Amino acid sequence: MFVNSNEGYKKVPFTGSINDFCYEIGYNTDQVHTFLGAINHPKIFCVCLEVFTLNVLFVVPSKDVDNIQESDVKSFLKDFDYKHEYSSYNTKNILENGADYKTLKIDFLARVLNIKNPDENGMFYVPSIGYNLFFIDGYLTDIQTSDGLNDSAKHLKDLNPTLFRDYENEAKRYWGNDFPKVINEVNKQFDALFWIPHGLSNEFIKLHKNHQGFINFHMLKVYHYTKSIALADFLEINHGRYKEVKPMFSFKKTPNKKYTVGRFTYEFSENGELIQFHSN
Repeated sequence: MFVNSNEGYKKVPFTGSINDFCYEIGYNTDQVHTFLGAINHPKIFCVCLEVFTLNVLFVVPSKDVDNIQESDVKSFLKDFDYKHEYSSYNTKNILENGADYKTLKIDFLARVLNIKNPDENGMFYVPSIGYNLFFIDGYLTDIQTSDGLNDSAKHLKDLNPTLFRDYENEAKRYWGNDFPKVINEVNKQFDALFWIPHGLSNEFIKLHKNHQGFINFHMLKVYHYTKSIALADFLEINHGRYKEVKPMFSFKKTPNKKYTVGRFTYEFSENGELIQFHSN
């Protein structure tokens, strides 16, 4: 291994694993991010950094070499994408593992995440990652998204911020300033997007696109795949977009409810269960 030091990268003989070496230098594995980088680098197999930072801790060579220079490390890290390496998905996994196994302490996270006025007990909002972090006796014990977004929405926001913003604005058209309802709709739509086969290339997308070009991924999932949704959930996800179909007459004391959304009509029983649906 080659350890980053004031005198450059110092060669340290070691025969164990990368995880073993992390412990050897005083780190646990949740504090270290391994970057594999470019394939077939002439000297370097991977670079290990302090998690959430660009601080190189040590370098694992790809073969037996006598030295590693700063220029070698820079060339290896040239394709390092901070947003990708520390995406919302990876960040969540790191923090959840740290909370589950009590491996992340407040002093370490305060340093790498720039937490102001850290305390061993309490909750701290970290804007750079969008999480509230909870500590007891100096250890991270729980995490909570500060913006209310679920994993799917956070991941989509990282991958395609324009698409995310468009759907957020679409939800605001119907929910106004009711922020929890806006977030709930965004979460459900992107959960469905990541669930449906082939995502944005799904064969049924054109059938669920409205005049503004927005696709109702949630109802696409219901209509073509899961075929079930409770009436209350239906009315919420289609808030402001459904039209109730009033029956001409009914022999039932409590007739079934029918609604149209886009090209489709959905019928619900008096208990709020979806019983049938069809294209218009």
